Amino acid sequence: MVTNVNDDSDEAFAMVYRKENIQPNTRRPRGGSKWAPPISNEIKINFDAAVNREDGKVGIGVIARDCEGKVLVAKAKTLLHNWSPELCEARAALEPIYMAKDEGYRNIILEGDA
Repeated sequence: MVTNVNDDSDEAFAMVYRKENIQPNTRRPRGGSKWAPPISNEIKINFDAAVNREDGKVGIGVIARDCEGKVLVAKAKTLLHNWSPELCEARAALEPIYMAKDEGYRNIILEGDA
């Protein structure tokens, strides 16, 4: 069952996330991972989140790079929420989509670590 919410606020996002009981994939690849560039007509957007539950803060970072690894855009933001790490990563996954829309990117690859 999918819940439709017409509110794009962080609170609405958290409500849907919890209601749908989304289970993140927590498997990690073996060995170290190295950033790999996208093919020539794509933009790779990496994202990550960090949570400080003690202070009720979530940090989100997003970086877009071209096929040569050149940084096109980088952004960071802090949200005031006391969310679980899984919910923080899920919320962080929305930021590259917003970035791609704002920058007019059409061929994108989204890459996170969670």
